[in-house]
Amino acid sequence: MAISSLQELHDDVLIYLYGFLSIVDMLHLRQTSRRLMAISKLHIVWKRAYMIHIVGRGIPFPDLNIDTLPSAELEHLTRRASAIGNFWLNFSSIPLQALEFSASHGIPVSDIHFVPANPDWLVTVSRGIWFRITCWDTGLSRIGPHRKVADWSPKGAIFTGIIVNSDPHSEAILAVSTVFSNECRIDILRMKPSTPESSRRLECLATINSSFKVMNLCGDLLAIADETYEVHIINWRTGDMAMLWGSDEPSEYNFQHNRCLQVVFSPRCVLVMRARSFEAFAMPALLPPHTIKAPHHPVARHSFGWIDGVAVSQGCPSLNSRQGDLQDLSIVLRAESDDPWAFSRHTVDLYHLRQTPQPVEDTDEDNTESTPPLPYIFPPLHHASFPSARGHLRCKDIFLGQNGTALWIQPRPARNSDLTAFDVHSSDAQGTGHNPLSGSKIPKKESLVTAVFPGRLKSCNEGIDENVRTLWTIDDVSVDWTSMDYDEARGLIALGDSRGSVVILSLATGSEDR
Repeated sequence: MAISSLQELHDDVLIYLYGFLSIVDMLHLRQTSRRLMAISKLHIVWKRAYMIHIVGRGIPFPDLNIDTLPSAELEHLTRRASAIGNFWLNFSSIPLQALEFSASHGIPVSDIHFVPANPDWLVTVSRGIWFRITCWDTGLSRIGPHRKVADWSPKGAIFTGIIVNSDPHSEAILAVSTVFSNECRIDILRMKPSTPESSRRLECLATINSSFKVMNLCGDLLAIADETYEVHIINWRTGDMAMLWGSDEPSEYNFQHNRCLQVVFSPRCVLVMRARSFEAFAMPALLPPHTIKAPHHPVARHSFGWIDGVAVSQGCPSLNSRQGDLQDLSIVLRAESDDPWAFSRHTVDLYHLRQTPQPVEDTDEDNTESTPPLPYIFPPLHHASFPSARGHLRCKDIFLGQNGTALWIQPRPARNSDLTAFDVHSSDAQGTGHNPLSGSKIPKKESLVTAVFPGRLKSCNEGIDENVRTLWTIDDVSVDWTSMDYDEARGLIALGDSRGSVVILSLATGSEDR
């Protein structure tokens, strides 16, 4: 019997047909009848759309178990991810200003962080009479007004570092390095739940006496570092720890400022990136402090020279990867010169750290060769360089997502052309870009730039432009960006400036997110 209408097809056939449609066509088809609308809302329909249009295209997506997500939530996240993917695939796309508010009324926002434990929360740090941490509910997911959730400002404290917990399921959401007049300590904070929500507050879960700066917090595992060569890995609940000593130990003949920029917990090793060194340590066993007999030393070392900004990211697992499998690492860094007046080209450089090939299993009992202690091959391999203007820069952070998207701030070029070898007539040198607020080109201003580096997004989509593009610029030349954070999976960028203002940009600007 001939079929003259989609309405005559069995539900299973219609579900199957939805799998051949783009997300835009799925949304158009659902408008044709109530039955097709109902079928288009099924979980299986959006699970297939997720696998085909998101996973299959290497597009960033939140780390969630989609099998347990409600159908409506899975649809929303899949449509939003598709819009984010379209942003990266269209080189001319510009972000949408999702929210702007004053966080500290004329006082610079020194730190800004999205909170993995709650997708609507944003943490800012500012210094008035006292240092203050403020947690904001942005209202972005529910399209509501932003509001202050809680703040934390111990009297007399100076904050030297703050880090958010990358584990969204952990009770602790923040770790803060604080200095008082007579002590240095690290406070582990949680958000104390309460009813009504307006009475929530940040409270201290644990305190560690240390002058070190917090560098990484993942669940119960905390990394703290000094300014020269030492890193402590601590279980903040139990107090068990390990000491890592770098190879650049200071002496009366050799002392240099070697501040820690990043500590990365990678499977089977810990990577420590400092201003003048990059070292890898075997993953240490944590022991009670009184039982520690000796520190751990690096098993590999490399130097990139002097760097002032870096991001280290483990690549997104492939479809055939198992949980816990090792992935190659990508490193994006901005190098500095020891001589600020030197005539040199400034660049942002991309490196790859390849994983060590797994040894072939051998049943020969006489084979005593052991597995290499380090899962990566040193030194890192240089992949590409991108020109960067020389100039004053207060926010030196660089961000690199698992899927290969990267963000950093481009400074205003130095006024004296003799101080830079950069082509001052190029659009990248001048930071020229379109700001949706003004709708016009703004030359020679501090700008937010991005690039898509090798990763899942690039490997699944041919023809992605790897060149740097400008996303956003500051209108007022007297204002600097002072802090930034980036959530690749949700397509959100938060920027804090010297006036105390916060701007959140959304990369999901396509029709799929509506």
